[in-house]
Amino acid sequence: MLVLRVWILCGKTRRMSYILFPMLLAEFVSMYSKACAFCVRTSKITLRLVIVLLPTTYLTEFIHLGATLPGCYFITPVMRGPYFAFYAFPPLLVTFTVFMLTIYKCIKALRSDISADMPIITLILRDGIIWFIVVFGVDGTQMLVWATGRATLTQVLIIPSLVLYSLVASRVLLNTRSLSKSKECDEDQESESLLPRSPSKRD
Repeated sequence: MLVLRVWILCGKTRRMSYILFPMLLAEFVSMYSKACAFCVRTSKITLRLVIVLLPTTYLTEFIHLGATLPGCYFITPVMRGPYFAFYAFPPLLVTFTVFMLTIYKCIKALRSDISADMPIITLILRDGIIWFIVVFGVDGTQMLVWATGRATLTQVLIIPSLVLYSLVASRVLLNTRSLSKSKECDEDQESESLLPRSPSKRD
């Protein structure tokens, strides 16, 4: 969603599409290849051909985290080493690149005094800052936990991170829809004001 916003903010040029969309594809491929590498290093895998090759691991080791976090959590040997921390690096790199492009284009537009697009630019800048803070806060903490923490802490932040990502993404989508609706209302009011008024009875 934010990548599409940046692409629109950059004027939907081909040069930016050749940069942004391959970057998203590279992020997906790198994370998927790392997940496959984890499976190959840790356990046997069964490859099923559906649309892509999906690894299915045989998880046989489960742990209890204690009284504060009830339930069982699976663990593999690769989660005990710092190598698993590199799994969060591609999202951090993509988020940082998109955030820097957002800051650059928004500041450039604000300096140009484009008053007509001010609400859109302000919304894109605000949502970009919030998304950057959330992703770097969550993924950065996860990298530290995976690299230096105990094996029992590897899954503590996975569910909270998914919740935060879903909340922020939903908020970004709702903000975009509310802005588009407000612009449509403003255009309707302007068109109504331009219509000729019928003469009153007093006239």
